[in-house]
Amino acid sequence: MSEFKRRGDEAEEVSPAPETAETKEKKEKQSETAVWRYIISLFIVVVIVMVLSYFVQQRHNNSAITALTEQHSEFTIQAMQNIERLQTSNEDLTRRLEDSEAKERELEARLEEALAQQELAQQAAAEAAAAAESQLNEQRMKTEALAKLLELYMAAQDENAAAEDLEEPLRAAEALSGYLDGAYAELFGSIKQQLQE
Repeated sequence: MSEFKRRGDEAEEVSPAPETAETKEKKEKQSETAVWRYIISLFIVVVIVMVLSYFVQQRHNNSAITALTEQHSEFTIQAMQNIERLQTSNEDLTRRLEDSEAKERELEARLEEALAQQELAQQAAAEAAAAAESQLNEQRMKTEALAKLLELYMAAQDENAAAEDLEEPLRAAEALSGYLDGAYAELFGSIKQQLQE
């Protein structure tokens, strides 16, 4: 039995042609399988990289939105504080103007005593009233300019606002831009440049 098996093995070794063809076919299948595995692996890696890139971009966008929101809040708070200070200053100037007018009336009552004193006192009171009124008007214009600037800034921050919706706030702020100074003038210039782009 073992001798017959040995002869059969020898017979199989003598005819290697069928085994070679079969081996080639197996190798080709293995090679094709390896290529498909490599392609699938590459596809998986690409998908993973795209997903990671998406999450990284989302995180970056969220950080940027948070920073812009904080800047917007800070600017709004500062603008409101400045408007409150200007309103307080306007009230003080109004009180000064009223005091000047009261002094003027008092001086008018004393006009009968001395004509020379009357003219001097009246001139002084008129100058003080004019100065106070000029300062009051200037403060009012500055307050209005800041309010228009704030309105323009809020409109520019609105993503849903159309270009024609920004024309009126821009014209109103530009008309009073001469009363803006320092950082507010720079802010108006940057907003105007941004809208023109």
